[in-house]
Amino acid sequence: MAQPIKVVVLGMYRSGSNRIYNIVREAAERHALDERVGHFGDVDELDLAVSEEAPFVFKEHEVGPGLAERIRSGEVKALGTIRDPLPSLVSLCATFSWTTETVLELSDRAVRTLEGLQGFVQLRTFEECISASPIKIAQIVRALDVPISLPIACHLVYRWRRKRLVQLSMEAELKRDDEGLDPVTIIHPDHVGGKRVLSESRMLELEAGIEALHLVERVHLLRESMH
Repeated sequence: MAQPIKVVVLGMYRSGSNRIYNIVREAAERHALDERVGHFGDVDELDLAVSEEAPFVFKEHEVGPGLAERIRSGEVKALGTIRDPLPSLVSLCATFSWTTETVLELSDRAVRTLEGLQGFVQLRTFEECISASPIKIAQIVRALDVPISLPIACHLVYRWRRKRLVQLSMEAELKRDDEGLDPVTIIHPDHVGGKRVLSESRMLELEAGIEALHLVERVHLLRESMH
């Protein structure tokens, strides 16, 4: 008898975790009618939710001791997404009205979570998670013991890729009037939708924070552990 689907998607902010979570979630929903899904934002609530027996696919950037133990024991499958720190942080700043201090702290904690679970979480890069290849996406999903056929993978990859392109186009349309640039062109890591979204001083703050937290080196070590 197949084990109930129990999956948590972790990872750095703006690293493809939301897209791959939604694909895993939809693939799992086809096999577990009573499955629970969601993003908690609270490690205690998440610990309580995963202690129940019903199947689930959850998304979070940090975990509590209860979930960490279930991941280490193999009871819960975990996928962790990683991305180069600078574009990750720039995208985070462009998406939310958070201070530089806040985005650096959140990113540090997300990376620390992956470091603490190294060897027990399946790490995937941003490039893998946003891949347009149904075969590659199906491999990621199946590695979590979530069944997915290639036709379903094709459907989900197309649908979520289309949603992202529509979102980028709508965001860019609002921002491009004073730039005259193509609405879906991202011309530099600190540009979104063709418009520079961060000031030079903000970029310098982010780069200084990345260096102080050793984020580049830490993410590099996580990448190396994948091989």
